[in-house]
Amino acid sequence: MNPVILFGVVTVNLALVAYTVGLIAEHRRRRATAFVLGVFTLAVVLDLVATGCMMAGSRRPWFSIHGIVGYAALAAMVVAVGLLWRLRARGPDPEVPRGLHLYVRVGYVAWLVAYAIGATLAGRR
Repeated sequence: MNPVILFGVVTVNLALVAYTVGLIAEHRRRRATAFVLGVFTLAVVLDLVATGCMMAGSRRPWFSIHGIVGYAALAAMVVAVGLLWRLRARGPDPEVPRGLHLYVRVGYVAWLVAYAIGATLAGRR
């Protein structure tokens, strides 16, 4: 396997763990704590690195079903984390409003769909 793709695979799996930990922490606390923001920010950075590696190491077109779903899911998570940071600017450990709480979950599910498509495609190779 191409080393760039392999690094991307490891990184996207670390992003999955970080997104999941962040989602559980936000769900339990319903607050934009430093831990929640740190884990979600780490997840987005890992996801960006993984996406870059996959794009750089792949000979396939960037705009496929997996690519489009993946870019949209990554964008949704970037927006979610940005909104959490904006909320955090109001004060320490603010409560996450219901709409943002739901948006984070929808973004996470979209990201899981992209992850599953990528895993399925990788398994077929």
